[in-house]
Amino acid sequence: MMKTYRSQSFNYVLRERSLASAQQNESGVALIITLILLTVIAAIIPAAMNMTRDEFSRTNNYVESRDLFYVAEAGLEHAKFLTIANTMNGVLAGPDGLQNTGTTSDDDDNGTFGVGTLFTGPDGEAYDQISYNGANYFIRAYDNDDGDGDLNVDLDGIIFIQSVGISADGTTTKVITAMTELFNLPPSTFPSAVSLVGPVSNITSTGSGFNVEGGKSVGGVITNGYALDGSADTSCAATNGIASESAGPGQFVADPADCTDPTCVILSGGAGNKIKGVDGGAPDIGYGQSSFTAQDAEDLHAMLTAPGIPDQIYSGPHTGGSKISGTQTWGSTTDPVTYYFDDDVDIAGNITGYGVLIVDGDLDINGSLDWNGIILVGSCATCDGALLGTGSATVYGAMVVGNSIDAAVNFTGNADVRYSCEGIDLANGVFDFTFNTVSWNEQD
Repeated sequence: MMKTYRSQSFNYVLRERSLASAQQNESGVALIITLILLTVIAAIIPAAMNMTRDEFSRTNNYVESRDLFYVAEAGLEHAKFLTIANTMNGVLAGPDGLQNTGTTSDDDDNGTFGVGTLFTGPDGEAYDQISYNGANYFIRAYDNDDGDGDLNVDLDGIIFIQSVGISADGTTTKVITAMTELFNLPPSTFPSAVSLVGPVSNITSTGSGFNVEGGKSVGGVITNGYALDGSADTSCAATNGIASESAGPGQFVADPADCTDPTCVILSGGAGNKIKGVDGGAPDIGYGQSSFTAQDAEDLHAMLTAPGIPDQIYSGPHTGGSKISGTQTWGSTTDPVTYYFDDDVDIAGNITGYGVLIVDGDLDINGSLDWNGIILVGSCATCDGALLGTGSATVYGAMVVGNSIDAAVNFTGNADVRYSCEGIDLANGVFDFTFNTVSWNEQD
């Protein structure tokens, strides 16, 4: 009995020691794991801190770069506005108006705008410095290589504008260099008083109460083009009365149904004698002109009807009860406008206008229209408009009718369309803010 008890006690002691040993082993393993984890964490924390610091630095650099880009962009837009106000040649010559000859001390402001503070940059070029919201931008302009050999005279309406955004502490910069183009339509753009574009043209003229004149009448005092007051403009080169992109010679018929050629001409009642121009003969109609094509007309239409460009937009047909009536003046010689009708319009009132008139549908003149500038009729890619009229119209400038499909005009009533360089130049005023950035690049 005593032996059995001792044996049991011995076994108990062994079990207890075994359990204690196991617990000690487990504690040792836990300690080792803990030490390993602490070592790993100790290694990760600095790396994580470095990553956080690097990310923070990259974020700060991005924010600073972005903000400086905005500053430089503000300088670019400011310079574009100043270029419009001063003309490209005025900017290239600088505020003193003297072109750089390299031999005078008065030419150090070429390519600047006369705003802010004039200073010489690290590259030796003259800049205008303007403070802007805690930062600064420097701006200057210079001519592209337009083939005239003179970097102070613009030839093609394209110049470079450089704007440098600089941080408030002066340690960081962002440079934007943009090629910019100021759109312009010289009178030579239009080949005639009335230009028909597209592969097919229909010209209908009835009676003798109208005149379509490209200028240079020898028997009647006028030589070359017309001024806005109807007098001669000797500096304006004469053109055809009408010129079509469609091929000639025109097929003269009495009924449009009989016409099988690209250009169909229907004249009656002495109408042929009322289409005059540089050729001297009547009717003065040029065929196959390519200086202003259907694509040119559609491009011009797209640009002038882009959002924010027209001064006034009329949507839907303006005929019948919605026709244009009353006495109205649209624009002025000092503030030409762009009026856009996206459908048919009936001019039943007395309208005097200056600038650009665009009609996608039929332009029907039953009242009186006196327009100084450019008129586009049916010149969008999907337009089917035609020039109609039995009322009174006087246009000094140029008209364009048609698109890549066809062109149609019907001269009746008392309509006078006279080619005028002065009228076309007046219409160019609507392009003041059509100043495009053709391309640009940035650098730090």
